[in-house]
Amino acid sequence: MNKEYIKEYFKFECNPQAEPKAVVQGKKFRFTILSSRLIRMEYSKSGKFEDRPTQMVWFRNLEVPKYNQTTQNNFLIIETEHLSLRYNQEKPFNARTLRIRLKETNRLWWYGQKDFGNLKGTYRTLDMTNGRRKLKKGLMSKKGYSVLDDSKALVFDQTYWLMPRGEKCIDKYFFGYGKDFLGCLKDFYQIAGKTPMIPRFILGNWWSRYWAYDETELKELIENFAKNKIPLSVCIIDMDWHLVKIDKKYGRGWTGYSWNKTLFPDPKEMLKWLHQRQLKISLNLHPAKGIRGHEEMYPEIAGFMGVNKNIEEPVNFNITDPKFTRGYFDLVHHPLEDQGLDFWWLDWQQGPK
Repeated sequence: MNKEYIKEYFKFECNPQAEPKAVVQGKKFRFTILSSRLIRMEYSKSGKFEDRPTQMVWFRNLEVPKYNQTTQNNFLIIETEHLSLRYNQEKPFNARTLRIRLKETNRLWWYGQKDFGNLKGTYRTLDMTNGRRKLKKGLMSKKGYSVLDDSKALVFDQTYWLMPRGEKCIDKYFFGYGKDFLGCLKDFYQIAGKTPMIPRFILGNWWSRYWAYDETELKELIENFAKNKIPLSVCIIDMDWHLVKIDKKYGRGWTGYSWNKTLFPDPKEMLKWLHQRQLKISLNLHPAKGIRGHEEMYPEIAGFMGVNKNIEEPVNFNITDPKFTRGYFDLVHHPLEDQGLDFWWLDWQQGPK
């Protein structure tokens, strides 16, 4: 790992190590009682368990709730105010070995049970949508319980960099909340971290259209909003802000970081003009193709990354590489932000791959 390339702003507040008193552990299993209605359930054939923060869970060091732990034959029984967990300590997790009962409703959950009452979550993108979409599983259910599977999530190492876990395991969180949906949400925030307050401008009107504006046309558009007394908070300039028609040897023009000076002869002055009208500015970004030989900053980042500039070898996009990420922000993003850009619109390529 290239620690010298990881800057301070990648660090974040976390407290992933649970209180030892909250943990009930055997050779291949571990239960962590995070609240009277939230239990972490882990199973590992090797007996190795994960204490690092994951993409979803950053906090496990919570106040230990009251619970009782007993054993009957081979069965471990954990009782909290709201839940009763029963597990056969000699067996892997399955429908017969691991069950949890909600005391308030007497409803029973068993491992692997399908949640037909789930109230669903969201969907990654509405691109190409025409009609109904099958939503992803959400946090809450009409059944009064839900299970979040964190088994395949990446983890953060001691340098705050994402990496694979290293071995296959079961790592799930059982939320048993009955009809207290707000309580379920609060427990989730306890482990995932609280959502920061959003900037006020986000709640205003945004302008965005896929259109090859030039400077004159865009200014006229913004002035028309003012003339018609229509408030505006954000101006998004779609992908034609950068060079789109490029030499075929570089590929297609979806990815780009160099201003189209034909449309915007003086980008810094244009961004200043928008700021003077109390607008925040965002530029469209499709990052997948990296930085290629036609870009203004190519020589600098190519030298930083050590690729062959003589043949215009592309700097491939690899956000998992600390060195690339350092160069990407320092040499590509931050100079554009210094011109007056407020934030980026990361478009299209935010999927699971």
